Amino acid sequence: MKVARYWARVSVSAEAPDGIEYTRTLVRGSDISKADAQQQAERACSQIAQNIRAGAEVDWYDYDRQPKPEPIDREWFNEAGVRIAAITINRYGIPVLNTATLVIVDVDLPDAPQSPRLLSKLFGKKPTRSSEEDALAHVRAWVRAGTAHSARLYRTAGGLRYILPATPMDPASNEVQSLMARFEADPFYMRLCKLQNSYRARLAPKPWRIGCRSIHRRSLEGGANFRSIPDYQHYKQQSDRFATCSLIEHLGPQPHDARILELIHVHDEMCKASSSRPLA
Repeated sequence: MKVARYWARVSVSAEAPDGIEYTRTLVRGSDISKADAQQQAERACSQIAQNIRAGAEVDWYDYDRQPKPEPIDREWFNEAGVRIAAITINRYGIPVLNTATLVIVDVDLPDAPQSPRLLSKLFGKKPTRSSEEDALAHVRAWVRAGTAHSARLYRTAGGLRYILPATPMDPASNEVQSLMARFEADPFYMRLCKLQNSYRARLAPKPWRIGCRSIHRRSLEGGANFRSIPDYQHYKQQSDRFATCSLIEHLGPQPHDARILELIHVHDEMCKASSSRPLA
C-alpha cells in the first residue's frame, strides 16, 4: 500500500534537447520522517530531470501513478508490524479505507443516478454495463463455484460494491484483475488498485452530492489540522444524514480472522450500511 505518515512535494524544471523546458512535480511519502520523504522526492525529481535532458519519453499523466498524500486517520498492523490497512482522508476530505488484505470491488451501473466517471474515459471506451441483477448474478455464481468463496454485496449511489472477505489476493495480481473484469468492475478503479497496490473504499459521501465544498488539497496535507477547517466541519455534519452504501446480502461462509472482521465492521459502521439513509 502506498500509505505514509509523512509527505513531501518537490518540483523540478529541465530543458529537453528540443529547447523546451518542462516542469514536473512529484510527491513521495515516508513512515520515517518528513526529511526522508523530502529526500525521496528530490531523488525522484533528479532522475526525471535527467530523463528530460536526455530526451527520454516522460509519461506526464500521473494521477494514479503517484502516491496520494493523504493523512492517516487510523491504521492496522499485523504481528510483524507491517501495515495491512489504513483509513486516510482523500483530497476531497473523504475518509477512505485502504487495504491490501480485504478484496474490495467497485462496479458502476448504467442505470445508477450518477453519470459515468470522467477519468475512466481516459483509459478507453467503457464496456457496456450489466443491470444490477445481472451484475449480482455474476458474484452469486462465483460464490457458488468455490467452497471457500464468500462475498458481501452493497448498493452504492453509482452502482455496487463487493467485499470478498475469505479470498485474500494481491491487488496488483493478474488474478485480481481477471476477477474484477469478470465482475465488470470500473476500469479506472482496477487500474488504481494495481498501481497503488491497494484496494480502496470510500467511507463517506462525496461532498458535491450533499451540497458541500471539497476541502483544499494542501489543507489535507497538513495532517490533523484539517479537522478545524469550517468546510470540513460543515461536510462532516451534512454527511451524517447520508449512507455511502447499503448492505444487500452476505454470501458464503463468514470470515474468522479477527482483523478482517474488524475491518468489515468499521467499513459498515462508517458507511452506515445497515441504515435506511439515502445513498450519496
